[in-house]
Amino acid sequence: MRKLFFTGLLGLGMLSAAWAQQTYQYSIDLNQVENDQLKVTLKTPAVSDSTVEFHLPKIVPGTYSISDFGRFASDFKAYDTQGNELPVEKLTDNRWKISEATGLAQISYTLDDTYDTDLGNVIFEPSGTNFEASKNFVLNTHGIFGYLQGHKDQPFEISVTRPENFFGGTALEHKGTQGNTDTFTAPRYFELADSPIMYCEPDTATVMVGGAEVLVSVYSPNKKLTAAFVKQEVSEILEAQEAYLGGKLPVDRYAFLIYLFDGESLSGAYGALEHSYSSMYFLPEAEPSAIASTIRDVSSHEFFHIVTPLNIHSEEIGNFNFIDPKMSQHLWLYEGVTEYSAHHAQLSYGLTELEDFLTEFRNKIVTSRSAYDDALPFTQMSKGVLDQYEDEYGNVYQKGALIGLCLDVKLRQWSNGEYGIQALMRDLSKTYGKEVSFKDTQLFDKIAELTAPEIKTFLTTYVSGDKQLPLEETFAALGITYTPEKEGEVVRMSVALNYNPETSRIFVQSTAEASEFAQSLGFEDGDELVSIKGVELTINNYQTVFQDLAETPAGEKVKIVVARKQEDGTYKNKKLKARAITSSVTLMHVLEPMETLTPEQEALRAAWLGN
Repeated sequence: MRKLFFTGLLGLGMLSAAWAQQTYQYSIDLNQVENDQLKVTLKTPAVSDSTVEFHLPKIVPGTYSISDFGRFASDFKAYDTQGNELPVEKLTDNRWKISEATGLAQISYTLDDTYDTDLGNVIFEPSGTNFEASKNFVLNTHGIFGYLQGHKDQPFEISVTRPENFFGGTALEHKGTQGNTDTFTAPRYFELADSPIMYCEPDTATVMVGGAEVLVSVYSPNKKLTAAFVKQEVSEILEAQEAYLGGKLPVDRYAFLIYLFDGESLSGAYGALEHSYSSMYFLPEAEPSAIASTIRDVSSHEFFHIVTPLNIHSEEIGNFNFIDPKMSQHLWLYEGVTEYSAHHAQLSYGLTELEDFLTEFRNKIVTSRSAYDDALPFTQMSKGVLDQYEDEYGNVYQKGALIGLCLDVKLRQWSNGEYGIQALMRDLSKTYGKEVSFKDTQLFDKIAELTAPEIKTFLTTYVSGDKQLPLEETFAALGITYTPEKEGEVVRMSVALNYNPETSRIFVQSTAEASEFAQSLGFEDGDELVSIKGVELTINNYQTVFQDLAETPAGEKVKIVVARKQEDGTYKNKKLKARAITSSVTLMHVLEPMETLTPEQEALRAAWLGN
């Protein structure tokens, strides 16, 4: 027994040594951050070549613009086993060549965070880094840790020494904690780069959904938002998505990491970045009621990415090139179908009304047709999204979602309501899954094999082709009238609006071109909109509220509450009242449910709604 036990220990020791030789061992100390700079130390795996390159990503999955994270690294050094410096040459923003690399044992460098460092080409914060000593650390791992060229498929071990009262929210595998040092592991660089960590004083909540443990971790500098509130807001969404995806999720864990900022952001934007097992949020800090709908809508979209690209992805994503990226043709699938599903799931399970869904998708039609090139084939745009068609990327959330809608209806028509887009996604997940990538040029053929030739014809006509989506016949099949142009009477205010992040309110920036109706209300420059027709106005619901105001019948009494700034700097609520005054306009892309449906329309709409 002792001999066998000793042999076992010897074997484990040899295995441990082999693991250490082949494993990246990173360490960072969050207690040593000064001037928003973080020191990174790496014990490298063994290298057999005389020279080797170290890389930090130029671009990362889920983003469709160049980031060049190496720009934020300085004082890059490499050492041999004796602690002697090795020759290093910086080749580009993101590549360092190390000579005499057979003796390489350690690399170190210093990083500036991206939230506060303006080097031009500002990085969108959900994919960036924040090193705020004693307050918060957003560790998007792709912006901190790199890899040796030719060695990115070896395991990684990350040791993070944190302030004693901090907690690290992440979906990374947690190996253990010693004192104030947490250790995480990843089987290869792709999984490491796909797993952000957020450290701050703990404000967390968990919920079990579809066999997965879902973590919510929140950083709210002024304590306006709590993880408990977020859990309450997203629980219904997650339960609807669990049912929408067939009752079981394709992941066993997930993390919502939510960073709220107070004031201005360097990028001037806010939003989220999806990952396979988590999503990172960068949102303005506001009262919970004002930010609730944004959290619901954005989290609904990002959470759906557990389907794609985690379980359905092309070779360009499965073997992602962090330095010389090649884009897939199928952004319509990764982002468009995800955006459609996020809204359709809420509609199917009663979390939003058909009228609100149609308002959302009418806005997508208007934006897609007015702000983007509607004749540009979507597959072509996807391939060139980093350069030639960079300005067209936003259309993935507009026309991309409309492609998802039209494809869903087309599938249900083909199958007599039995087979929709989520059934297709499940079948594609079974065909490929996490470990198998599809070839870009073969996806439409595989979809035709799983469904019917007419589905491939739809995709080649409207996705890889330049034909306008068949919106009229698609909506008509659901008992909804689509009218490209329609004369109508609407209420217009014609005042210039802006947003005050300090009060989380939309305000009247100028009344110079105010309509007769707005003049009759008595707006003043600087008035902050509190409520319109009894509905509290937020940055998240303003489109719906203004749409309802626009549709007010002429002569109807309208009450708007504004917060007007006083001489002492405080705000006082003031009620503005007037009767609606309408004007004739041409309404674009109007969607209206039909009053009377045929039996075929009733059946298809019921199947589409999941009834």
